[in-house]
Amino acid sequence: MILKVLGGDGGGSLQGITEAIHYAIDWKGAQGEKVRIISMSLGGPQGSEQLHDAIIRAANSGILVVCAAGNTGIQEEQFPGHWC
Repeated sequence: MILKVLGGDGGGSLQGITEAIHYAIDWKGAQGEKVRIISMSLGGPQGSEQLHDAIIRAANSGILVVCAAGNTGIQEEQFPGHWC
């Protein structure tokens, strides 16, 4: 499943990312399918408690969460990768 959380300009909101994670956790297919992996190729200089809680909820639901580590070439914390 693809959940688009960023616009054409590459921008988005922490709320949009958080809502997509919760949607993926709660999704059930017609045959009982569930999301097993969430892969996020995005990042920013700050996170939020709600985003962190969503990632923890996904992991506690048995979902593998994979996050980009950053492509800036600068050693800095990028979220949500910092938590994954």
